[in-house]
Amino acid sequence: MRDVLEKLRFAVFEFVLAPARAVEFPGFKGNVFRVALGKTLRNLTCVYKGTDTACKECFVRDKCFHSRVFEDLRRKDGSILRNVENAPHSFVLYVPDKYHLDYPEKCKIHFFLTFIGDVVVIF
Repeated sequence: MRDVLEKLRFAVFEFVLAPARAVEFPGFKGNVFRVALGKTLRNLTCVYKGTDTACKECFVRDKCFHSRVFEDLRRKDGSILRNVENAPHSFVLYVPDKYHLDYPEKCKIHFFLTFIGDVVVIF
């Protein structure tokens, strides 16, 4: 187990948003950030832009950043998750003050994104 932990990689990114107009988030704002991140990454990286093709059907899914971060890919090459039905996502989204939902224009909104494991190599 120690050798697995020594190979563990992670990268933490802080995002600061300053909305051009007042914003009121519905419910938990972390969900809004997660959906926005997923859609943006898919739009930037997907070879099937504008189609309903699922990541499971994609021929580059093992190399695609969106698929590697947001889909339940797991490696069957001896990794510790080889027998797991669905692998956990390789990121953690942390939204401080998660229940604060109303922000005036130009107010700073912070959130943090931590990538874990193989997806860190992409950076």
